[in-house]
Amino acid sequence: MAKTATDAATPSVISVSSVAKDPAGVFASTSLRLRREIAALSHYVPRITTVTFIEVFAFFFLKLYRASLIEIKFYQNELTSLAATGAKFK
Repeated sequence: MAKTATDAATPSVISVSSVAKDPAGVFASTSLRLRREIAALSHYVPRITTVTFIEVFAFFFLKLYRASLIEIKFYQNELTSLAATGAKFK
């Protein structure tokens, strides 16, 4: 018997039909992977959100602290220059 073009395509049809017979195995592995990803996300997302929230507040108060230090240095410099000016005129 001579092989025809349809005989050459038969193995791919068999592999497709074997997957078609047991689609639950394919979906079960996908479902398991999806459950693992959801579990990982539900584990890390709250932690990352909390850390981000704390860092935003920390940088906000750090900025306020730096601004107050700069302001203190400015007024201290003004007091020093006034004292020096007052000493000149005495």
